[in-house]
Order: sequence, then structure tokens, then C-alpha cells
Amino acid sequence: NAKGYFDSLSRGDYTFKVTDRRGCSDAIPKVTLAWPKALVSTITGTQPICFGDANSKIDIVTIGGITPYKAINGKDTLQFSNQVSFKSLKAGVYQVLVNDANGCFQPLNYTIKDAIALNPIVFTDSNTVCKNQEVTLTANNPTVSTEWFLDKTPFSKDNTITTKKPGFYSIIVTNPTGCILKNEFELKNRPNTFNADFLIPTQALIGDTVVCLDITKPIPTKVIWEYASVANAIIENNSKLVSIYAKEGSYLVRMIVANDACENKVEHTIQINPNNGKQSTIVGEDIIKSITITPNPSTGKFELTVRLSKNLPITVDIVQNVGASVVFNSTETSKQIHEIPIELNVVTGVYIVRVQAGSEIRSSRILINR
Repeated sequence: NAKGYFDSLSRGDYTFKVTDRRGCSDAIPKVTLAWPKALVSTITGTQPICFGDANSKIDIVTIGGITPYKAINGKDTLQFSNQVSFKSLKAGVYQVLVNDANGCFQPLNYTIKDAIALNPIVFTDSNTVCKNQEVTLTANNPTVSTEWFLDKTPFSKDNTITTKKPGFYSIIVTNPTGCILKNEFELKNRPNTFNADFLIPTQALIGDTVVCLDITKPIPTKVIWEYASVANAIIENNSKLVSIYAKEGSYLVRMIVANDACENKVEHTIQINPNNGKQSTIVGEDIIKSITITPNPSTGKFELTVRLSKNLPITVDIVQNVGASVVFNSTETSKQIHEIPIELNVVTGVYIVRVQAGSEIRSSRILINR
């Protein structure tokens, strides 16, 4: 080779001899051409501890090639000699490029799955009830580990428990990645602890069918209705009173609830007005097809959807389950489907949503958890 060099050689051992034009020569000792080992990288990772956390990581281990290496993840570049980690990552798909000092590279892909989300633990039952009255508590997370404690002593791993025993209850819910959610509940026994209440229209006409609906919490075992003699009761049981008033005026309706030794009572007033000759049913005409509340439970911001059988205006009242104070009132113009965004700044609790369309009144419940 007159060029004085050799190219395009493969890996191996070579011996070279140089000869000039007079025939003099000299030998070059063995030359070994060796290539770097192939660049090989492996990628692993961890999940976030809690849903939405940014505490997962990606680990990369590289061999072969020529050090130092560089790992490029978006805008982040890390230099390393064997292994490196990208930390404080959220769930998602990551594309990492590993380069060695010779410019050789290897692309890597890794998907970090998010942790299992934990639902809020909300205790909605009254914490003061009658003796021997059952209270149901739910962890609201049936797919993960649950541990219940009574006065600091573990007693159940079920998602839902029913208990009569007074004491200090606590719960620990843990997902597979170690995210922990806790809540506490103290159950007391005290007489006269019913949060008694019932739904009743504020006014009706002579001859209308008026329905009173019991919404007492906890549910009583005995309900007694007291009402004016001008009201003819059609249905009278533990859940409702259905009556027709024969005379105009303002009348008091009282409900007495009991369970074992506990008793409570509540009363409301209804105004009966003269009739124009038509009869109606204040509850149950099937004008209101459905009432939907989304989301429920809510932090106070939700959408109320009311579907009617025909175009009608509606009136919406939201009252607190305990105390019956009105926290929202609105009258909506005539349409068949009413979609009403509502935002309440109220304390945590159960609230009654009452909807009136024409002569029909229906109600639903929403749990506000702030």
C-alpha cells in the first residue's frame, strides 16, 4: 500500500512490513484493533406514592460504549459513569436518550403508572344516637387495605362496618404504594338525639293532595303524625302523611319520631288557599322525571339537572338537613330540561335539594364535604 495507511479494517490482530525502493525493510509488531463493547442500557422505575404525586423516579444502568455517558430526558441532561436516576417525576410516558463519549446512542421508553387514587372518607351519620341504635360507617375505598380501630384497638378490615358500641373510632386506608388516608369518628349515646325533619309544601289549595315526607336521620322505628281536624288523612305511616285539606287557613303539622327510648319532634306550617275548582297533587304528579346532582358528594360546587315531562318553570330550595335553614333559593324560567350550576359556601353536612315544578315537589340529598 503506497498510501502509507490502511482504512476500512475490521477488528483483529495485524502485522505490517515496510519496504523501501532499495529493498530495505522493517517489520511493525502486531497491532490489535479492538472495538468498544455495544452500548446497552436498562431502565426501571417506581410509582408515585399517592395519586398525582411527583415522587416517582426512573433508574438507568448502562454498560459498554465509552464513558462518560449522558442521559437526556426532555430538558434534563445528566452525566454518569454507570447508573443515574431522574427523580421527582409524575405519572406519564418518558423518552430517555443515552449517549456515550463516542456519540453512540440508545433510546429508551418508560411509562410510570399513577398510584391508585383514594376516595375521601366521609362519615355522614350522626355521632350521637340512642342506645343500641346501629350506625354504619364506610371507608369508601373497597379495593385497598383498610384497618378500623375502636379506642385504638384494631377490630375490622372491612370496607363498611355497622356498630352500636359507643367509643372513639378511627380508620386507616392504605393503597399498594403506601399512600395513607385517615379519619376519626366518636360515637356517643344520648337521649333525644334524633335530627327530626320532614318535607312539606309551604302552601296548597283546598282539595289538593298534600304529601309530607319524613327525612329524619337516623331513620326512626316509630313516627306519629299530628295535624288539624280539617285535614283528611289518606295515607299515614312511618315514611309519609298524605292528606287533603277541606278549609282554607294556616295549619300546623307535627311529627313525633322515636327509637327505643329516644324521642324527638318537629313541626311545620302549611297555608291552605281557596281552590279555583281544580285539584292537584302536591307530590307525585310525575311532572318531574328525574333529579341529578353531579358530583355527589361535593365540595360545594355542583350541577343540578332536572328533567320534566313538559316545559315548566321550577323553584329550587336547598335546606340544611339539620336545622332546616335555607341556604339556596332560585326560580328558573320555563323549559323541559333545567341545568343549574350551583356553588354553596356552607359547612360540611347533608343538605336537602327540593324542586317544585307546577304542583309537584320532589327532593334529593347532597353531601357537602369541605
